[in-house]
Amino acid sequence: MKRMPREIPKSFLLIILLALLAANLFLAGMFSASTRIVEFAAGKGKAALLQTGSGATLLIDTGADASILRAMGESLPPWRRRLDAVVLTGAPSGGLSAVLERYSVENIIRFGTREMPYGARLKIDDSIAEIDGPGKFSIK
Repeated sequence: MKRMPREIPKSFLLIILLALLAANLFLAGMFSASTRIVEFAAGKGKAALLQTGSGATLLIDTGADASILRAMGESLPPWRRRLDAVVLTGAPSGGLSAVLERYSVENIIRFGTREMPYGARLKIDDSIAEIDGPGKFSIK
């Protein structure tokens, strides 16, 4: 006589599913708690995209033309169309207008002014951006 396999109770499967979901959310939170920094060329200069553990997205510098959009498209998911801030280390350029056409930008922070002089530091969650001059910045 052949023995039939026992059916697994649906409540047990539901408990396993909920446990896996909780573990997934816990691990996702652990790995997204720090700031992600992507630096890339923007025309003749450089730019950086910061995604913080708290969910903020900042762009430092935009470059001279729309080529910044390609680099941002490779770094951000296609549905992400909002930036919390764009930080400009020098005079606005063609890249800024391209970013403003494609993304909703909450704040524009301009360095090299009386309110935000060069040499100032910008604290972003667990990172610090030091703005030393036009196109000259470092992120630690």
